[in-house]
Amino acid sequence: MQVKKLNAEVKKLRKEVAEFRQLFFAVPEDNEGEYKEVFIKKITKRASSGNPLKQFSSKKDFLQHVRKAG
Repeated sequence: MQVKKLNAEVKKLRKEVAEFRQLFFAVPEDNEGEYKEVFIKKITKRASSGNPLKQFSSKKDFLQHVRKAG
């Protein structure tokens, strides 16, 4: 009985240590990956421009605009 209790305690402690390692020693990652520099420049340029926003009347209109802009 006592061996099972000790094994459970060791398992719990190993899990806690793994969580601490992940929290304190892991390098932060971006799950989506890094954005390309060209994309960043393009988006920031568009965002800072004073052009009026386009309003889309349908899904098809939006999709055509996205394909043309890409």
